[in-house]
Amino acid sequence: IPSMHEFSGIPLEEARDYVIDGCWEPLLNGSCDWTFRMFNMLTALECALNGGATLSSNPILLRGQKLTYETPLPAVDNSINFEGLKNIFKKHIKFFSDNSALSIHILYLIDQAVNPDPLYSALLKGCMKTGRDKTWGGADYKLAGIIPAAVPDTVNTLAAIKKWVYDRKEFALADVLA
Repeated sequence: IPSMHEFSGIPLEEARDYVIDGCWEPLLNGSCDWTFRMFNMLTALECALNGGATLSSNPILLRGQKLTYETPLPAVDNSINFEGLKNIFKKHIKFFSDNSALSIHILYLIDQAVNPDPLYSALLKGCMKTGRDKTWGGADYKLAGIIPAAVPDTVNTLAAIKKWVYDRKEFALADVLA
């Protein structure tokens, strides 16, 4: 409630009238349009470990499907320590987060042009007040979120790599990737 009020400029009394959408997202009861985008943190980690590509044994792809920009290969460049790997990983997280935010923006551009939603709009106070569909900005608020999926698995994977590759040096990163 304080975050919705402080960071989104939503009046406190409206922030207190929130509801939960399906999973856990707080929405404003009858006042907001909501959308989200997800990306898989394990995919971002794969890209960090494999120079911007997924790990794949498909020989046509050479080193995997290219999903993001090219970064150094930690398994090849021995000067990259665990902190270096984390820095590369952060760049890939930013890439996937930025793409998620951009796709939300594009969704709203497409939505208002081709996808009116009269039934949902009839349930929103702002749309009824202004007579505008939610896709044309009729809702009082637009809330959107970026959801990174598989965070616990990613943290566990990073912890295992740190322990077995960088701290104990029992495995080479190239062997782990193979």
